[in-house]
Amino acid sequence: MNEDAYKVQAAASLESQARTITRPALAMDALQKPDDGRLTLETPPDPRTGATTITLDPLEWIHRITAHIPDPGRHCQRS
Repeated sequence: MNEDAYKVQAAASLESQARTITRPALAMDALQKPDDGRLTLETPPDPRTGATTITLDPLEWIHRITAHIPDPGRHCQRS
């Protein structure tokens, strides 16, 4: 591969990584907080029930979001 082709490929890879990093993990416009203090998240339709929203109290929402964060050091291990 010549040097120019390598630079073009590296720039494309860097641009792709930048787009991925700057993309939010959650569409904040899909999250609503009604007056009762609970959080309502709009979701794609559930295949079993057809529900398009999930309503959670704030602590339950935090638990669901943080449950996907691996323990320190675990993200590098394959099981």
